[in-house]
Amino acid sequence: MGTRKKYDPSAGNQSEAGSKRQPTLKQRRAEEGMRQGKNRHRAHLDAGYAPSTAKSLPYNPRLNARVVESVARRRAEAIARAQSSTDTLVGYLYQIADASVGDVLDGRGEFSVGAARRNGVDHLIKKVKKTIRHTKEGARIETHEVEMYSRLEAIAQLRANFGMKQEPRPNTYDEDRRREVERALSRIAEREGVEQSEAARRLLEELGDDVPHITRIVHEFIH
Repeated sequence: MGTRKKYDPSAGNQSEAGSKRQPTLKQRRAEEGMRQGKNRHRAHLDAGYAPSTAKSLPYNPRLNARVVESVARRRAEAIARAQSSTDTLVGYLYQIADASVGDVLDGRGEFSVGAARRNGVDHLIKKVKKTIRHTKEGARIETHEVEMYSRLEAIAQLRANFGMKQEPRPNTYDEDRRREVERALSRIAEREGVEQSEAARRLLEELGDDVPHITRIVHEFIH
């Protein structure tokens, strides 16, 4: 006597020959719900199955394998799309950094959309302002003011993306003034036999308020 198998609506329809048919709309919705992170019961309820059916569903290893495989495939596709988008963005930044106004000028040195297209940089033009004026003799003069996307901004973005952000340079003017103050304090301290902080106080008395850019540095040596 044969055993009767419990019907599993999530397993997909089977023909008498045992060949697998396409899943129904409810089955596809249930699988999609599981891919989104819902548990099997909630996914089947949301797909339209009756509560009693959704509650009594047996574990289906084939369905679980399909869901796991689908989630992994979607994750891989999402990563590939993200990488492609990043590569495209970096490519645009390189184009901006490499372009120049000369790429949009014709042989006479005048702006030309045709020249920009031939050089493949028409998409790098940020703004074009056309001005038309007439001379007293009635001659028509047309000029163009062209603004390309900023090369410096593109280079800064590339440096940041690849961890090459430039460290801020020291203020050479302040460094030169600081060295002058240190030499002056050393001379005062040696001449008058005092500590550096006292030499700084005496130097402030000599300077007065006439050189604030120097006195600001001298104050740093008073402990």
